[in-house]
Amino acid sequence: MPRTKKTDTLRLSPESSEWMKTHDKRDLRDLAQELADRGEDVAAIVRAIDDLEEVEVEEEEWEKTHIVEDEE
Repeated sequence: MPRTKKTDTLRLSPESSEWMKTHDKRDLRDLAQELADRGEDVAAIVRAIDDLEEVEVEEEEWEKTHIVEDEE
């Protein structure tokens, strides 16, 4: 039985999912910076982006040592 990737369990709103199709983490960081420049507290957003990057690194490390079957 293939392992389920951590990222497979992420649930996004339809709007967020659509936005993510054409943007990347750099865009998220830029958006967070714009909000911070306006005086918004973006600590939670930055932590979430950092967590996402950590998951990606863990996933890459795991895939180096395991066979991953893509589900279609």
